Amino acid sequence: VGLARLALDAGDARSTRRCASRAVALAPGDAAAWYLLSRAAYATGDPASGRSALVRSRAVQQRRFALARAVEMAFRQPDDPALRLAVARAYARDGQWVKAISQYRGAVALSPKDAVARRELDTLTARLRRTGRMPSMELFEEMVAADREAS
Repeated sequence: VGLARLALDAGDARSTRRCASRAVALAPGDAAAWYLLSRAAYATGDPASGRSALVRSRAVQQRRFALARAVEMAFRQPDDPALRLAVARAYARDGQWVKAISQYRGAVALSPKDAVARRELDTLTARLRRTGRMPSMELFEEMVAADREAS
């Protein structure tokens, strides 16, 4: 993203587009990269791609805002299983698997009879195992415990 910004500042729309394209390929959840790609597409005479990238940038921003809002609400009411489930879903949509699993587990612990939360947790973990992307939860749990002890 930094190179794309430098190229944009230098007025080099083609380099901006090339760098921003690489940035969104590496980090599709980076709204700034999508925005830079949209500006570069417009500047290189491709308004359709510019509009598409701008829509994607806004969607990423909205998803990040929704995640931050859900996390804040759950932080204020940590014993609410519905809020924990909302946070788990937001993390899962964002590809933050460890945090999603942790929040799903928290929702299930708070409401053991919640079949929806349990099913979503089981579905996510099964998919991650099947694709070889199941994270190690032990390390994450150790980090959380250490953070709690330090607080």
